[in-house]
Amino acid sequence: MLYVTCTLGIGPNGVTDGAVWRLDTNTGGWRDITPPRPLGGFMGVALDRKRPGVVMVSTLNRWRPGDTIWRSTDDGRSWKSLREDARHDVSATPYLNWGNDRPDFGWWIAALALDPFDSDRLVYATGATVYETRNLSAVDDRKPTDWTPWVEGIEQTAVITLVSPPEGPQLLTGFGDISGFAHEDLDRSPRLQFTTPVFGNTNQIDYAGAAPAVVVRSGTPHEGVGSGGHDGSTLAWSEDAGRSWKPLGRPRPASGATPVPADNPRMDLYRDAPITVSADGSTFVLSTPQTVWSSDRGATWRPCADLPLLLRPVADRKDAGLFYALDFQGGGWFVSVDGARRFAPVRSVGLPDVSGDRPTWREQAFPLKATPGHDGDLWFVSQSGLYHSRDGGQRFERIDGGLTVQMLDFGKPPAGSTYPALFAIGVKGQVRGVFRSDDRGRSWIRVNDDHHEYGRRYRAIAGDPRVFGRVYVATDGRGVVYGEPA
Repeated sequence: MLYVTCTLGIGPNGVTDGAVWRLDTNTGGWRDITPPRPLGGFMGVALDRKRPGVVMVSTLNRWRPGDTIWRSTDDGRSWKSLREDARHDVSATPYLNWGNDRPDFGWWIAALALDPFDSDRLVYATGATVYETRNLSAVDDRKPTDWTPWVEGIEQTAVITLVSPPEGPQLLTGFGDISGFAHEDLDRSPRLQFTTPVFGNTNQIDYAGAAPAVVVRSGTPHEGVGSGGHDGSTLAWSEDAGRSWKPLGRPRPASGATPVPADNPRMDLYRDAPITVSADGSTFVLSTPQTVWSSDRGATWRPCADLPLLLRPVADRKDAGLFYALDFQGGGWFVSVDGARRFAPVRSVGLPDVSGDRPTWREQAFPLKATPGHDGDLWFVSQSGLYHSRDGGQRFERIDGGLTVQMLDFGKPPAGSTYPALFAIGVKGQVRGVFRSDDRGRSWIRVNDDHHEYGRRYRAIAGDPRVFGRVYVATDGRGVVYGEPA
């Protein structure tokens, strides 16, 4: 007997219909055994090798009421859905609750397998994890099936951004699809997911340099299952170092608003706009095409006066009044001394042509960074090299340490120094790796090795300001890894 599942569309989205068929290979006879089918298709299929006629299939892209696994004990003549009576224990990976009281059964259920030696053991994969049950036969007695994540030692998460603040949780992470987390214990799956609101992606996180309990984040609204009850917000702020969050009000486009640029269509007036916070935590600045500021936690937004369109300010980490903005197209340098209310052009020398350095993707690390604990101290990561300013951007000096720096962050100062160690993702010779500098970029040592490269697919980096030498690295599918000096 051959069982075939079908979808109209290859998925995982956009599937509009599907079917399940059974072929008797002795007679050549086909029979349609499709379970009840609201909008969506069927993908996974599993058979009980010990009990002929027991077959299970998974739905795909059935958003209402959500994907399920159908089980038949009579060769497809009747079906029982496992979704309604399933119980999921996600205490080992609590983020799977998605900010709700209980986890969703799943979505995008393509992978489905029954243990050929144990008819009670079924596993299935969702858009969030892999679940396993050891009591599948309970459904025959009309009892719930019990499921736990079958993922110990397994990661499949792309991490977009990282921040290690000087107080509060050790690490704040922005993930693709699963919002992000406050990591208070690096030895355990995080308990504190970024909720109220839950984002699809958290693309950017910033904290107030002199008041690090104030944190802001921006991202992409969540549109899938698991986001039920969330309001589609794309901005949030925290006053307890990222442990809990509140949505931020979003500005509305003014009459005759500037069109969104064709080369960066996602950074519009409503979503994916980066946000930063002043050193004292009092002012939020949002980089919509017309950059705006708020001093009342997003209740009202006002334009940053005299700042050209499409510029993204960076807050000084020590002086609450200072913000800096670089015009990538024209090379101009703009400074605010009154908390982003008004900007003025300031003569700046030393930078190369920066037109090719402007990020055009919302998940790309921003190349201009302010140094923690040092007012007027800035670093710029350019395709032309690494540049440093000590006077608020009036002069930049190219720092040649023999490393092509691609991403940069700051860690705890080395012994005897008050200046942060620098951490970088960079290329030295033919090797792309993780590097540290204890002398302001003039020399670098590689801190990972040939046995710890993670495909060299690094997406973000963060130094720990509380533990010297500790560095966190975001991978493209292997979660977050971190290392410390041996």
